[in-house]
Amino acid sequence: MKHNIVIDEKILCRKYYVDKKSIKEVAKTLGVSTGYLFNYMKDNGFEKRKPGEHNIGVTISEEHKRIISATHKGKVLSQETKDKISKAHFKGGIGQKKKRKDGYMAIYFPEHPQANSEGFIMEHHLVMECFIGRHLREDEVVHHINHIRDDNRLENLKLMTFTEHARLHMIERHQKLREEKEI
Repeated sequence: MKHNIVIDEKILCRKYYVDKKSIKEVAKTLGVSTGYLFNYMKDNGFEKRKPGEHNIGVTISEEHKRIISATHKGKVLSQETKDKISKAHFKGGIGQKKKRKDGYMAIYFPEHPQANSEGFIMEHHLVMECFIGRHLREDEVVHHINHIRDDNRLENLKLMTFTEHARLHMIERHQKLREEKEI
């Protein structure tokens, strides 16, 4: 079905390529539907912008991010959707590192028995496992001696049981409290 709608291609190009407006915004400017404009561009050989080009120069305020986050809270995602999101954010292969929000380094190693659902394992666990020549047991933890979570040099790591580790941190907390009282 052909329409007799005339599209001003100069406006289309300026708005879409120069001003980086979305197809929806350009369609509104031209007085046509988004679907019609999309098909028009596809049929007439207009190149799609590269991913991310539509947001050049646009920043989202923290308040706006909070609002967007609040609208998505509580939504249940299917496993298929979760997989798509994970793949969209994934940029590396085995050995790819990422720093977690809690400060620890994680390495992509999906074949590891302790890898999380995204395929990552904590870097300090891998370093210790390579050193001791076996996987960590369930009651073992790796302690960062200098308390810097992304410093995974072997000399900064100590293998401990969960109980020993909890006791060590309790002692350190009490020492810190005593020092604060003295000041």
